[in-house]
Amino acid sequence: MFSMYPLLTAQAAWQNDTVIITIKILFLKFKIDLLDKIASRINKKQKSKSPKQKDDVKRKDKKELSSQAVIEYLKLGKNSIGQLLRSFKNEEFTVKIDTGDYPLNAVLIPLTYYASLIGITLIINFNGENSARLKISNRLATILTIAIKTYFRFRKIGRTYHKGAYHG
Repeated sequence: MFSMYPLLTAQAAWQNDTVIITIKILFLKFKIDLLDKIASRINKKQKSKSPKQKDDVKRKDKKELSSQAVIEYLKLGKNSIGQLLRSFKNEEFTVKIDTGDYPLNAVLIPLTYYASLIGITLIINFNGENSARLKISNRLATILTIAIKTYFRFRKIGRTYHKGAYHG
């Protein structure tokens, strides 16, 4: 769950084999079925496929990048995603486990101590309840800073490595 209290709240939930994202902006509430969106985009791409002639015309219009540029783009994308993931802070991680086997549950109880040493709340129960809760947070300013830095780095690579410009 992400929240910037009165302005924006976002929440993702897994329900009935689908991911539902709920976004609330001021008084407006949007529900997005993520897997439906992805499936509809894939279907649109498959329908819009045209004969090879049209693809060849489009390819000629695009600027070609050298292999060095592609490698630089991949490195930058990997570094930016890693930087973005490291910017999230773990606030809470709780795991509730029930194996359905009473003796095995009893053997797992000492693991709760070791899990607490690394910041995981592990609960062994005998009620048949299995769940996991992960609460992470991030600041909007951090995300925007990473996005802006990445954008300018991509522009720099694009100007440097277009075919003909790079003679390395």
